[in-house]
Amino acid sequence: MRLDRIVESGLKVDATHAHDFIREGKVSVHAQEAQRVVTHPRFQVILGLEEVHVSGKPIALPFNKTLIMNKPKQCISERVRGTESWCRSRGISFGSEEHSLSLEKGNPKVRKEIEKGLCTTVYDILPKELDHHTLGVCGRLDKDTTGLFIMTTDGGLQQLLSHPDSLCIKKYIATLDPARPLCKDVADKFKQGLQIKGGKRHKHCQPSEISILNENGTEAEVAITEGFYHQVKRMIHSCGSRVLLLKRSQIGNLQLDPSLKEGQVREMSTKELVLLCKDFDLETRELLANSYN
Repeated sequence: MRLDRIVESGLKVDATHAHDFIREGKVSVHAQEAQRVVTHPRFQVILGLEEVHVSGKPIALPFNKTLIMNKPKQCISERVRGTESWCRSRGISFGSEEHSLSLEKGNPKVRKEIEKGLCTTVYDILPKELDHHTLGVCGRLDKDTTGLFIMTTDGGLQQLLSHPDSLCIKKYIATLDPARPLCKDVADKFKQGLQIKGGKRHKHCQPSEISILNENGTEAEVAITEGFYHQVKRMIHSCGSRVLLLKRSQIGNLQLDPSLKEGQVREMSTKELVLLCKDFDLETRELLANSYN
């Protein structure tokens, strides 16, 4: 969460006073093995791992919850207007008049698919006790992509894991069309940064990595630091193959828990959060705070 928002909340002051405290060097962030005076208001504090001190005294931190899910197929990575979870996040009674009025907006096609049981959302498979109206997603996955999926109330963590400047690595396992296997020289193309088609414009991808996992070239591991629309599928398509199945296996240093079955979700442990944020030390996040401007 942004440092200025934490100071505002903890000290019950307005944004101007919070910025003054920070820029005057009165605010420090205390991690497990380090501490640092931070003078940038947009510095992202990792809730659940760190404390914030003002003039040497710790202040109260906002509510925080971070979840880890093994996302199943046919599951949309956002709240869909009119669903039970959408109503819950807005304090609207499902089936009420206010709910009926809300159905006039939104995407009726997606809502009908959900009503028919053809798909669901990551919020609608959450146990109600784990849901929260401020719970956001750390990088969306396509409806048919499975695997490691993180949800959190910490907006700063969402930005650290999703912003391209953060260079957070995401790894995917792709099962490919056996009639269109990949060639071994594809690794060089990924390292150089692919040009892929996207409507009227071509999209230039940042350098990435791909490893072919079997002899016939039908299974591959892809590592990227971006995450735009259908990126992995489009990258592989540009190299002459086609993705049949896609699973996210890792974010940062955190791998998908093999004991977590598809559709299961639980709160993330402190150990997992440490692994997830291992590459984002205090100094790195201060540099990133400047790049976000």
